[in-house]
Amino acid sequence: MILVPDLAESWKVSEDGKTYTFHLRKGVKWQNLPPLNGREFVAEDVVWTYDRIAKTPGSASATWFDPVDKIRAVDRYTVEIVMKEPYVAFLVNMADPYAVITPKEVVDADGSLKKRAIGTGPFILTERVSNIVTKLRRNPGYWEPGIPYLDGVDIFNIVDLSAQVAAFRASQIDHIGASDKGDLDSILRAQPNTQVLKHLGLGWCKFHMRADKPPWDNIKLRQAFAAALDRQAEIDTFYSGEGRSLGPLPPYSRFEVPIEKLGESSRIYKRDVKYAKQLLAEAGYPAGVELPFLLRKQSGFTERIIRYNNDLMEANIKLLIKVIDNAEYLATGYIGKYEGAAAGCTGAPADPGEFLALQYHSSSTVYNQSHVKDALVDKMIDEQRRTLDEGKRIKIIQDLQMYLADKFFYIPLTQGYSYSLTSSRLKGYTPTISFNEADVYRYTWLEGGK
Repeated sequence: MILVPDLAESWKVSEDGKTYTFHLRKGVKWQNLPPLNGREFVAEDVVWTYDRIAKTPGSASATWFDPVDKIRAVDRYTVEIVMKEPYVAFLVNMADPYAVITPKEVVDADGSLKKRAIGTGPFILTERVSNIVTKLRRNPGYWEPGIPYLDGVDIFNIVDLSAQVAAFRASQIDHIGASDKGDLDSILRAQPNTQVLKHLGLGWCKFHMRADKPPWDNIKLRQAFAAALDRQAEIDTFYSGEGRSLGPLPPYSRFEVPIEKLGESSRIYKRDVKYAKQLLAEAGYPAGVELPFLLRKQSGFTERIIRYNNDLMEANIKLLIKVIDNAEYLATGYIGKYEGAAAGCTGAPADPGEFLALQYHSSSTVYNQSHVKDALVDKMIDEQRRTLDEGKRIKIIQDLQMYLADKFFYIPLTQGYSYSLTSSRLKGYTPTISFNEADVYRYTWLEGGK
């Protein structure tokens, strides 16, 4: 994760890590739409936005501002943020789309940001038809001369994957994402000049369970469950062999400890039915066990869980599956309000320490789906959060992974590679792990025409 300047042209962090000074880019204009009408972007916009995020009930990013003591505009183009204590992930969080700077005038007029979107970015939102299309057009007042290159971008919401592939092959769209190598191969046969970028995102698929209650508070049971799973078969079946197994942390560059380096615990991440049965007997279930399980009705993932259930039954572990719809899952299993076990995938934040805090810290009330309560885990998460030296921070996070490796508060599954496919005429596109697609398109262009 390399931070680059945008609205903040430069910044400085004090030696004690408690004061952030942002120097804003001068001459930036809000898009020329009422009620802003192209006025200048200034420090008070940043102060107002951050204060609103911090104080809005239910805000997904409000906790980022918990360590903040005060935010003030030093002058028209300088913002100073003073922390109560060092918070290493703060800069990365401020670069996240969930911390995007928003206009006070729109909230004052509409009461929220749900009706219209006005920003300082390269494209102006001109039309949005829910679940069908979002239309963006070039912002002629954008601060960077000559940018964007494109006159506009139409983003279509095509839910059916086969329809996406068909539209791309017919040259009706210039960019799609794909996670199935079979689709990729069929496209390349039809359009061999297609540009392909292969990458791993920051997704994390796993089983989660009430690790604070019987029977899941039994570490041997959790280990037996993990040892019974055939992750390689899942990769071969659902990702055409293009994927990898996951450990206690998603694939964060520089921070992740690969499974093969997790010491003796690495054995449990590779299927071993005999060993799973041994662990199950040590857990007190020599004759096997039946476990209540909530399953979100979801295309693709449901099939993966059913395949895993077949693995588990060979080790005398049977899931008593209750299939629930998406709304019920989001209100129960997804936020830890359930009994027994469940499974799902989650997108991970840009900073690994933030991921650990959300999933493993006892103070996390929503995303700690397994109800992890471990004093040492809490201590290490808190320590890395305050550690300014990156090398030392990486060491703490890696030590924490070694500690978590055999605890299996969550039982990680696998992740397939994603493919970003662009037509031969679309140039300059690179994928992003965030939701800020319009920002990516500001440096793309079409070869040979509009």
